Amino acid sequence: TTTTTTTTPTTTTTTTITTTTTTTYNTPSPTTTTPIIIIVTDTITTTVSTSTSVMTSTMTTTAAAPCLTEGGAKVGLPCVFPFTNAGVTYTSCTTAGGFAKPWCSTSTDSFGNHVTGNWGDCSATCQTTQAAATAAPATCTTVNGAEAGKKCVFPFTHKGVVHKACTYAGGFSKPWCSTRVDYWGRHKEEYWG
Repeated sequence: TTTTTTTTPTTTTTTTITTTTTTTYNTPSPTTTTPIIIIVTDTITTTVSTSTSVMTSTMTTTAAAPCLTEGGAKVGLPCVFPFTNAGVTYTSCTTAGGFAKPWCSTSTDSFGNHVTGNWGDCSATCQTTQAAATAAPATCTTVNGAEAGKKCVFPFTHKGVVHKACTYAGGFSKPWCSTRVDYWGRHKEEYWG
């Protein structure tokens, strides 16, 4: 419940103008040529009276509960929306990056970019947008990119996330896959399509 008090000044102005004219005559003597002196004095009096009226209104607002993290690197902190990660702006929790649980940023820089290490798994009350991924067919071949016409390698690990299908991870508008991995299954950056 929010109570708002508004004070509205009401001004009544009364102006009284008083003009006082003082005339002084100096009669010349027969031996001098002193002029007649006239002094005019104007007095202005202004009276201002102010009255104040007070208006009080009460408004009830219901705010949604904040989206809090319940796991991950930062537990119990509110999510920061919108946040931008790898070139993609999110307005709700996401599974982008191949995560099974929806996550959010808990800290952004002055440009709205996610601050690395400041994230958490979203609670069940948070709004979530599922990241799009394409299924991995039995034989998946790239159609463009650095390795066009090459066979995708699944699973592959990219930035700590295991991918079992083509992914939009990294903010790309088209799904991509790794075409070569190292001994531990990590994506080799220059081999993709």
